[in-house]
Amino acid sequence: MSVAKSASLILEEFLKLPETKPASIYIDGEIIQKPMPKTRHSRLQAKFAPNWTIEILSPDQSSNRVTSNILHCLKYGCQLGWLIDPDDRSVLVFKSHQQPEFCHREDRLPVLDGIDLELTVEQVFGWLKMNA
Repeated sequence: MSVAKSASLILEEFLKLPETKPASIYIDGEIIQKPMPKTRHSRLQAKFAPNWTIEILSPDQSSNRVTSNILHCLKYGCQLGWLIDPDDRSVLVFKSHQQPEFCHREDRLPVLDGIDLELTVEQVFGWLKMNA
């Protein structure tokens, strides 16, 4: 992940910039270019509803930077965040004003109220298996 520093860019200026590939995100006056998602990453991302923030840790990403992205979202109104770590097949769940919760194996993952969805960590990682 690369960070492009500029003189405290304001959100309105960022929103006027053209789209980049890979996509860029704006956090605290900085533009951060996200790494290109791999096939497994894209398959998982497509399975989730967009009502909460979900980050899938890539090998070249800093877990602290990705966690910071989730905390930023929670600070500004997001109710739920998942940090999915494919290496240890776990999900760290973040909720507003609560301690993070470590989930693995058959642990049931929390979702937003009103969304009829029951998932375990193993089910999420089952989506990563590529069909021949």
